[in-house]
Amino acid sequence: MWGSTCGSCRPGIATPKTLCLSAVGGPGSSPTLGLSLGWFVVLQSPDEKRIGSLVQLAARTLVLSRGVRNPGADEEWFDFADEFMSCGHAIVYRPAGNDRQEAFAIRDRVDPGPSANGTFVDAHRLGRGEIVKLSDGDIVRVGTTEMVFKSLWLPPGGQGPS
Repeated sequence: MWGSTCGSCRPGIATPKTLCLSAVGGPGSSPTLGLSLGWFVVLQSPDEKRIGSLVQLAARTLVLSRGVRNPGADEEWFDFADEFMSCGHAIVYRPAGNDRQEAFAIRDRVDPGPSANGTFVDAHRLGRGEIVKLSDGDIVRVGTTEMVFKSLWLPPGGQGPS
């Protein structure tokens, strides 16, 4: 199992996007760009109002945190009432483009230092500065909050998945 390895040994058998939908365009329709969608489903948390909720990964950068700061232009902060979570605990990055091979990614905070209790993907604790690409179904733990990552890639209009 990947969670029992050092993190650099994760096999490349799981594609970043495991669920695809095919859009069929009508005659004369022009192709549009593909679209990557991602979200977390909160499985457990001391913040009971968050359990079962969806954390949409729509912004370029999402910060999972115990407190909200002033977000930058391309980032969004998602606040949890979890005393084991640090302020600015983990950062989730949206794919830069809309290619099917690109993936959402996560890292533990860097400034003012790593989070006190770490960021985990499946059973793997992220190392200092380590960025992990997320695959559909990964379990992410920040503080004592656990979430499952879900993703969906929609191909360009009128084209099936390749």
